[in-house]
Amino acid sequence: MPWTWRGAPWGPDLEARAQALAGELHLPLLAGRVLAARNFTARGAARWLDLREEDFWIDPFRIPDMEKACTLVEAVLRAGGTVAVVGDYDVDGITGAALLAEALEAVGGRVRVILPRREEGYGLQPRHVDEALRQGADLVLAVDSGTHAHEGVARAKALGLPVVVLDHHQVGENPAPADALVNPHRPDAAYPFPHLAGVGVALKFLQALLGRGKDAPWRSSLDLVALGTVADGMPLVGENRLWVREGMELLRTAMRPGLKLLWEEAGRPYLTAHTAAFSLVPRLNAPGRLGDPRPSLELLLSLDEEGAEGPLAAVIQAQRERQKVEGAVLAHARLLAREKEEDPVLFLYDPHWHPGVLGLVAGKLARDYGRPVLLAGKMGGWVRGSGRAAGGADLLQLLSPLKPLFHRLGGHREAVGFTLAEEKVEEVARGIQAQARSRVWAGPEPVRVDAPADLRDVDEAFLAFLESFGPYGPGHEEPLFLFPDVTLRAVRPMGKDGRHLRLSLGDGRGSHLPAVGFSLSGRFPLGDPPGRWALVGRVEKHHFNGDVTVRLRVEDGHPQREERRYRAEVPGRALLAQLYRILKALGDRTPLLPGDPSRMAVACRKAGLPLDLSLEDLAQGLKVFSELGVLAPLKKGTEEVFLWVPPQGKLELWRSPTYRRHFLGQEGGGHEVPGA
Repeated sequence: MPWTWRGAPWGPDLEARAQALAGELHLPLLAGRVLAARNFTARGAARWLDLREEDFWIDPFRIPDMEKACTLVEAVLRAGGTVAVVGDYDVDGITGAALLAEALEAVGGRVRVILPRREEGYGLQPRHVDEALRQGADLVLAVDSGTHAHEGVARAKALGLPVVVLDHHQVGENPAPADALVNPHRPDAAYPFPHLAGVGVALKFLQALLGRGKDAPWRSSLDLVALGTVADGMPLVGENRLWVREGMELLRTAMRPGLKLLWEEAGRPYLTAHTAAFSLVPRLNAPGRLGDPRPSLELLLSLDEEGAEGPLAAVIQAQRERQKVEGAVLAHARLLAREKEEDPVLFLYDPHWHPGVLGLVAGKLARDYGRPVLLAGKMGGWVRGSGRAAGGADLLQLLSPLKPLFHRLGGHREAVGFTLAEEKVEEVARGIQAQARSRVWAGPEPVRVDAPADLRDVDEAFLAFLESFGPYGPGHEEPLFLFPDVTLRAVRPMGKDGRHLRLSLGDGRGSHLPAVGFSLSGRFPLGDPPGRWALVGRVEKHHFNGDVTVRLRVEDGHPQREERRYRAEVPGRALLAQLYRILKALGDRTPLLPGDPSRMAVACRKAGLPLDLSLEDLAQGLKVFSELGVLAPLKKGTEEVFLWVPPQGKLELWRSPTYRRHFLGQEGGGHEVPGA
């Protein structure tokens, strides 16, 4: 697995910044290193660590149509009418619906909740509007969908039902004409933080409708906001971090009855954003993945454990079935993928695949192959699929030129969902590959290391910092450290099949630390391995049966003799192969390329060519190819540029002095650039 620094390669300047931050904020040095690696100022770090609502509060009325939405819903509530909340079949849509139901009922509102089944298709449908009318609704309140629900909105208008949409999906050019479309992605929105989940938009609506007082009914439901935000993979920064932190505290201290039973079934993990995402969320998602999401809603809204037992049994059964279905699809998809390993995008279709698990499988394959993956199955007469991005690809941008071929297409940069007619599958597959051939994916994501560390750095003061620096998730990952010189005192297999490892670490100076390595059974020698190792891992508190231990969660490692210059880096040959492909793609478009590394990086981004190199390595890489003759230095006015000169035959990297010195750390070698 390749390693790279999160920012600039660690050196004296960053170490000096780390020491200054640690001193000014009275933090341990390792905490200062994390802050320096993530470009925090002292003021910004103090604000981040002392999380206050007033520092992150954003006026909900800055989202367009918020006032109109409040007026419409308030009128129904005052008249004693009924609001039909239409959610979605995933955890974001389910928690959004539960949040609205709890808060509106707390102020005397009459609420009916309607959740689509997966086979009905995504979003507000005419059948849901008809169901709302049968239940006596005076208004439809859609959450986590509705932005493009043209048919559903048209049906509501024909029946005289106003529609309020609370959504977070991309708006595009032709949104449905709802009576109020509350979406922070609207082009006319002045809202500075658009990265809300559907449940987050529902929260902003309730804040606008009911105020932000200490007794506002939405505050007791922030656990739902936390679950929905984490489940949808929203970045844990800004407002999201605020509400997720408060919601996780609610989950730990005042767990609702249904979730308590589910938590116990999951093994009673200590709940953080990370553990909730891997324990509670998959179970709550399972019923909706396979069909009817209602058991998850009923579990969340159960008033006591007795009432939660029925929904819990249904959720557990759905989870077991989901695991079986996902495993079968994953095994089959891996077989099909072998025949398409040369394709820049993996697009796989089998009519027997269950669409409810395709997003999960696509995510695993995307991580394995380091490129975008799109999987499709068939349900309800339509081909339905999911896609997951990798290697820096913008998946929605990639598919947008093909939009006329889809019946439905939506999502964002990292994930998409789509529906199309079966006769369009081959045409879409060809179009995807044609769109992708002009792009270069970066390959498997490298491990991004924050800072170097020693075992003695892991103390109570640093653990307190880690606690206040969270919660962790997308956009704010747990800090990752390079321990460049660690003794493996013992390595033992762990788990039923021995895929995981339990390690005992020492540093030769009296510091010791237990460690675990998940799915790393083939990476380390078992027993009492001799020698010193360089390890990459995360420091964590492990809670088990009431006991708390500190340990390192190892992500990767290698014998210490392979470590170069106390530095994590992409191996030279792989790094240069990636850079060569990018330079060739640019050179095939225009022979003159920027001579400055910063401008070269900008040119790559503008061309949609992901460049996963530090500026230092980019500068050295450009020098290598200049020495090999494929980049000829020129002057264009006062600007330094390179002329791309296609090579004749293989490039022998060892002929470059820079390559030998910078990447190998020695003279000699016989490396070649693949594909040159």
